Amino acid sequence: MDFKNSNTALVVIDMQDGILFGEKPLVPHAPKELLTKTNHLIEEAIKAEAPTALINVSSDRIPVAMREKFTNLSLRDDLVAHENSMSFTKYEPSAFSIVALQNFLKKDIENVLLTGIVTETGVLKTAEDLVAAGFNVITIEDLTSARTSENHQHALERLDTIGDVISLDQVIAYLQ
Repeated sequence: MDFKNSNTALVVIDMQDGILFGEKPLVPHAPKELLTKTNHLIEEAIKAEAPTALINVSSDRIPVAMREKFTNLSLRDDLVAHENSMSFTKYEPSAFSIVALQNFLKKDIENVLLTGIVTETGVLKTAEDLVAAGFNVITIEDLTSARTSENHQHALERLDTIGDVISLDQVIAYLQ
């Protein structure tokens, strides 16, 4: 797979304050580790000119007073604002429910590098919908986490049956 050509996009799911640093811990990868490594991957994707979609989730169920803090992307501002990065808000578990994201990815994209939280909901549902739409999905295992080890492992097993599950080091090697 050639990550350097324009047929591969990076999609980052729900790396936002309210989920990363919420009341329930993430496993197996800690929030600060996820954030540091995700920022690094976005930098590498931008250098490789790979289109990058940054997804956050919102809901009417989140009290208005808390909504901005909860939905704020935790990623570095310069990466969010970069011309190769687009931000999208989803209101359902799958990011592929966003019509603007569908249009963003249908511009000659065949492969989607997928990262984010929570593995068994937003990441898995997005991967399933991407595969159903004809995309090749490559999930980056060490850039995903869940609320329990069991949920994380079950989701990774499912992700491995519908696409590929690889490490960040493998992706970085391709991008450089």
